[in-house]
Amino acid sequence: MVAGNIVFASAFNFKLNFVANGNGAFGYGANHNGCAVRQFFGNFNLHYAGRGNNAAGIAKLAAAFSVECGNIGNNSCFFAVLHALNRLCVMSRIHGSDFAALCAEAKKHGIRIILDGVFSHTGSDSLYFNREGRYGPGGAYRDRNSPYRSWYDFDSGYVGGYRSWWGFETLPEVNEETPSYVEFITGPGGVIDTWLRRGAAGFRLDVADELPDEFIEKVRAAVKRVSPEKFLLGEVWEDATTKFGFNKRRTYLLGKGLDSVMNYPFKNAVLDFVKGKPAEQAMTEILTICEHYPAPAMDTALNFLSTHDTERALTVIADEPANGRGRAWQSGRCVTGDAYEEGLLRLRMAYAIIYTLPGVPCLYYGDEIAMQGYRDPFNRAFFRWDAHEQRLRPVLAQLAQLRHTCEAFRTGQLRVLRAEDGILHYQRVGKVETAEIIVNRTEHIIVETLASGKSTEVNPMGFTIVVEEVGHNPNHSYYDYV
Repeated sequence: MVAGNIVFASAFNFKLNFVANGNGAFGYGANHNGCAVRQFFGNFNLHYAGRGNNAAGIAKLAAAFSVECGNIGNNSCFFAVLHALNRLCVMSRIHGSDFAALCAEAKKHGIRIILDGVFSHTGSDSLYFNREGRYGPGGAYRDRNSPYRSWYDFDSGYVGGYRSWWGFETLPEVNEETPSYVEFITGPGGVIDTWLRRGAAGFRLDVADELPDEFIEKVRAAVKRVSPEKFLLGEVWEDATTKFGFNKRRTYLLGKGLDSVMNYPFKNAVLDFVKGKPAEQAMTEILTICEHYPAPAMDTALNFLSTHDTERALTVIADEPANGRGRAWQSGRCVTGDAYEEGLLRLRMAYAIIYTLPGVPCLYYGDEIAMQGYRDPFNRAFFRWDAHEQRLRPVLAQLAQLRHTCEAFRTGQLRVLRAEDGILHYQRVGKVETAEIIVNRTEHIIVETLASGKSTEVNPMGFTIVVEEVGHNPNHSYYDYV
């Protein structure tokens, strides 16, 4: 597999420093899309960074970061998304001092931890609901006088006798408008306040479209009360500016709710393009989001190809859709041979696009070693530390390094030069640098004319990135970084 061709002007500084504002904080501003995000699911972090083992666990995570994001240097800034397993307050199983120590150790390696806030439902086995009786006679399910009783809807008309998330009896839904619940989550000393002050860099709101706008606004107020630099990301699958819910248009990105959202529209457009969708359609979908989102939200939108809620990117690209087939069929699937090799090429093209569009590139753990899997639980398998597939890692490392060293990717305007059939050609135009990205999904070499009038070859199923300084001497030497 031939790596994509990335061209740098020779005067560029290759020192890796993913901090946008120079002090390691993740603020709400236009410069933070220079940062890279690694998304880990479940107990990945905690398995290696449990009580008394923070240093060893974080060192292992730092090593995982460094492969795809270049060498971790001074003030490097990364974000590990730590997903909740206990649903309401996963950190209740971790001593506060241990979590603070975990965050402090992570910070030494340039890692920031964003917690997954699941505030639309709890577990049936949680302290607050206690259906299974793990916590004695108390809890909303067992005690009608419990202080948590008003958080839930009990009615014989529901399966199990209470309202649950999408009918899963182990996930009783909460009433986000109940004053005591709102105070518990957003009040002084509440969930948001406590864990941010212990070192978390922010929260990702799970199923944000199922949370009332008023509740999200109170969460935001709680986050910003700790620090304006703390970040609030929302799980929204559609265009966040046109989303309707609760019988009204949602207000996620009007400056009083979320800082930004997970960018599912980009994911869908990019994966569809590398699978065969015409470039014209894919770029129209991308530009629609860029036009709709406010600049601060666009610059901090989370761009990804795989998540713990969707099929892994390589499975989407190279395998056939599950089409409702069950877990037995899904568990036996594994793309091999020519389909696997072609899938890697298409996945590489997809990440070249994701790393060069506006927003923050996010690499879901395992994509760098071509892990496969349909939906839960197959997309959430343990990371394979002994994986033999390593060919994507240097390409991703180059893209991450370019992402940081090129100013155009942090602040540059997106300009489309050509979107035709299997060819995407666009620019990121910054104040001092301009980058051109050409992605060739066709099966033949193309010769593409650059904005400067020069030409460059692009390999079949490959990409070329050319970076020039504004006013750059055309006779200046270039480095091919392959």
